[in-house]
Order: sequence, then C-alpha cells, then structure tokens
Amino acid sequence: SRHTRQAVAYLRGRIQQMIDERRASSEEKHDFLSILLRARGEDGSAMPDQQVMDESVTLFGAGHETTATALTWAWYLLARYPAVYERMRQEVDTVLQGRRPVYADLAHLPYTLQVFKETLRLYPPAYAISRVALHDVDLDGYHVHKGETVVVSPYTMHRRPDFFPDPEKFDPERFTPENEKRLPRYAYFPFGAGPRVCIGNYFSTMEGHLLLATLAQHVTFDLMPNQSIMPNPNKTITIRPKYSMRMLVRHRD
Repeated sequence: SRHTRQAVAYLRGRIQQMIDERRASSEEKHDFLSILLRARGEDGSAMPDQQVMDESVTLFGAGHETTATALTWAWYLLARYPAVYERMRQEVDTVLQGRRPVYADLAHLPYTLQVFKETLRLYPPAYAISRVALHDVDLDGYHVHKGETVVVSPYTMHRRPDFFPDPEKFDPERFTPENEKRLPRYAYFPFGAGPRVCIGNYFSTMEGHLLLATLAQHVTFDLMPNQSIMPNPNKTITIRPKYSMRMLVRHRD
C-alpha cells in the first residue's frame, strides 16, 4: 500500500542518514551499526552501504515488533496472575536495590527470566515457521515431497498437554533449569530451531529479561475492566492482541 511504501522509504532514509553521520564522525561507538561499519571482508574492503542498510532494516524489523509484542503479553499475563507478578517484583527489588539492571545482573534474576520464557511459550511472537523439505519424508503418516513447504506452529506445539500439563496456565515454574532440561527437544521453540534458528535468539531473550526487570522496578500494570483480549495472528507472522489492550500504568511508591 502507499502508506507501507512511505513508511519503508522513511525508515530507509533515516537509517541512511545515520550511516552517513557515523561514517563522517570520528567518535568511537559500540553499537550494532558501528560493528557493521567496522566489519571488513577477506580482501579488507568495508561492507557496502546497501548491505549495511539491509542488515540494519532486518534487525530493526525483526527485533522491534517481536520483542514489543512479547512484552505486551508478558504484562497481560502478570496482571492476570498477581502472585507471579509479586514474586518477580520481589526478586527484582531484592537483587537490584533500586539501581538500573545491567547484563551482569541477569544471572541473579532467574525467576524474571522464567516469566519471559513462559510468556514466549503461550504467546510466541512468531506463531508459525515454514521450512522447505530437502528430500521426501514421511511425518506421522503424511508424505511430504521434496521441495514442499511445511508450516510448524510454536503457538500450537507449546500447548500440547503431554509436554506442558495444564497448558493454558501461566506457570513460570515450567522453566526452572531442572524442568527445562526435562522437555523433549523441539517441544519449545519460540525462535525456531536448527540451522535456521532466529539469529537474534539470545539478544531478544536478554532484551526481554532486562526490560521486564527495569519496568518492574518503576511501574505497575493493571488490566482495565470490560475488554475482550484475544490473540490475532496477522500477515506479518506476529501474534498481537486482536483489539487494543488497555492497562492502567502507575508509578510505584
């Protein structure tokens, strides 16, 4: 659509402006864009601007909406399960003592990570993943021909009661280290699996972990009454709420 083309043109123009400014600056930065600009090929050549642009757009597009969607569902679930919310908040308060969390703190916030992982089980941002068969194969009585596309749904797989008892319940205890080790391989795959697993897997998990801890320090989220909240798989392969999700955000005392 015209609006989509305008949005893409604006995004690319803004990123190109950032690339130009960064190339012209002698200031040393340590962000993703700087890593791309410093990268060198085997022949010593720098990455072309077009490739830097494409990599940046991919990171922005794949990393922005998915994490934002996951955090939306996380606060929805926490608002519905106040005991879980309180336990996570106590962990954050005890470990951080009011200071801003940094990467080194994450190892000391295991329950907060369990909350994020359980959110990804119930509402994986990418609800469907496709793969092309490299050869003929039989799958549980179905014959898949070489070259055919197979669609796998983490949203559906994560609700199998033989892997996740009482699957609709929000229970971060499923992801204690001991319980997670008991899960069959590929029973849980919010980022896909195999050689084509999402390249942002660990970054996204770290980002969600940090943001949950940061927000839990400062604000509370409560669901507003009289609203219908249900997932709405859309054409962008993310799973947003079908309608708006209205929440009351308060500063913590």
